[in-house]
Amino acid sequence: MGYSIDKAKGIGYNITSATFKVSGYYWDIKFYPNGDTTEAECFVSLYLHLLSKVTNVKAQFNLTILDKHGRHPLRSRPSKLRSFDGKGNSSWGFSRFIKKTNLESYLKDDDCFVIKCTITIHKSGHAVDVNAKFVTFEVNGQTFKAHRSILAARSPVFNTQFYGSLREVSDTIKIEGIEEPVFAAILEFVYSDLCPEMCKFMPEHLLVVADRYGLEILKLICEKKLGQNININMVSYFTLGEYHNCTQLKDASSNL
Repeated sequence: MGYSIDKAKGIGYNITSATFKVSGYYWDIKFYPNGDTTEAECFVSLYLHLLSKVTNVKAQFNLTILDKHGRHPLRSRPSKLRSFDGKGNSSWGFSRFIKKTNLESYLKDDDCFVIKCTITIHKSGHAVDVNAKFVTFEVNGQTFKAHRSILAARSPVFNTQFYGSLREVSDTIKIEGIEEPVFAAILEFVYSDLCPEMCKFMPEHLLVVADRYGLEILKLICEKKLGQNININMVSYFTLGEYHNCTQLKDASSNL
């Protein structure tokens, strides 16, 4: 059964994953294709649910929707530290995880996707998930600190860099060829999934770096912004679209 069938079943309908075990506790994931409430009917909702009948399990988690092969992330949301008690507060997540229109535009003719969940359990004030390690980026003398696991969940390039066979083991990575404001905007998008302010003023710079790190949704946002000014820089935008495989930008440029 595909997403297109499930989304026709109304608000509050949910699909529950198979049960899985993390740090001795049993969990599942609940996916609401039409939102869990009327206020979220334009979104899909996604929740992590504790099944074990225990109290005060403190955890942080990251929920990610990827393509059906589990390689390319579409949307990733990290949680705050939450307390699960197996009773009234047994579920935490995101009522407005992603707009349905955004999910459907990404899926196109493909009707399936993968949901990934990374859980960090906190015991005695200490996190026990090794994937929660930080990495520091040096960009033209300025430093940026970020979570390896969140970067890897959002970007296939970071995923390969941190967890591939030739993984980067250093805690400090020097970035070449990117200006500090652009890299800061990339991190802003990775953590919030919101369009960075820079996209309004320098979308071409942001598009290049989004392509470098495999951030397909940000690429589409930049393409749309550039398309609004297509009459001004038709030739340069066509070249940009050709080099970075931006179909919409190339089509808009060539149709003038």
